[in-house]
Amino acid sequence: MNPYEKYKTFWDLLNVSRETVGAISFFIDKLQKKQTEINLISRNAPDDLWVRHVIDSAQLAKFVSRETNLGTDFGSGGGFPGIILSILNPNVNFTLIESRGKKAEFLKEVVQEMSLNAKVVNDRIEKLTPWTTELITARALAPLEKLIPLLFPFVGKKTYLLLPKGKNALEEISSLKKGWHVEIELHKSLTSEEGVILLLKHLQKKK
Repeated sequence: MNPYEKYKTFWDLLNVSRETVGAISFFIDKLQKKQTEINLISRNAPDDLWVRHVIDSAQLAKFVSRETNLGTDFGSGGGFPGIILSILNPNVNFTLIESRGKKAEFLKEVVQEMSLNAKVVNDRIEKLTPWTTELITARALAPLEKLIPLLFPFVGKKTYLLLPKGKNALEEISSLKKGWHVEIELHKSLTSEEGVILLLKHLQKKK
C-alpha cells in the first residue's frame, strides 16, 4: 500500500493532497538511499519512518499562518521538519540550518532537485549573524531552557515558534518561564500519546 492510502486518515486531517504526498515520497526515497552512506536519521528509529518522522513533521504545517513569508528551521538534520514543511508550504521561504556538513550537502541536493523555496546554511546557530524570521521550527534539538537563548536573536515582534516536544514538555515550560515571558499553546501530537506541539508567541527575556 502506498503512503497516501496507508496514512490517508492523517493526510485528510492535514488537508494534504495525493500529489503532495508523492513529492514527499520522492524525498523519502532519496533519504533512504543516502541513509546507506551517512546517518541522516536515528539508527534506532522504527522501520516506519513515515509516522516517526514524516507525519510527525507534517502535522506542524496546520499551525503555519497563511501570512508567513519567512521560516527558519534550526537543526534540520535529515530534513525534518524543514524539508517536509517546505514541500507542504511552498509560499514560505525557508532557511534550513544544519551544522554537519554531509547532512547539509544532502539537504542542498534535495532543495535543488525538488526546486523547493528554501536554502541551506551549513553552520552552528551561535556562529550565525542573526536575522529576523517570522516562523521558527526546531525538532529534537535541545530542551527549551537551552534552546530559546539560541533562537531568541532571530525573534521579532511577530515571530512565532513551533516546537514538537515529548513527555517532559511541562517541566521544560516551567523552567523556561523562570527567565522568559512567553505565550504558549499546547497542541496534542497526532503521532505520539505523550507528544505535544508547542506554539510560542510574544517571547521576551525577563529583566
